Amino acid sequence: MLVQYTSTGRLLVTGHPQLGYDIGTITSVGLLATAVPAARATGDAYSVAMSALGGISGLANFLKSYQQRTGLPKEMHEK
Repeated sequence: MLVQYTSTGRLLVTGHPQLGYDIGTITSVGLLATAVPAARATGDAYSVAMSALGGISGLANFLKSYQQRTGLPKEMHEK
């Protein structure tokens, strides 16, 4: 997973944000797919934390990917 998140960051920095957010979303869904069953079965704090982080990261990456495609919602900038 670390390699995928690293490549996602690299894509964002090198000017390929849409692909970066897409890969980040897929990686986060993969993290959820592996961590949620373990968290439900054992209740282990590590698995629960990975599930929560995968969910938050997946949602954030999905929203940024959607924003890259549609331009909505607009970025908020302070004046």
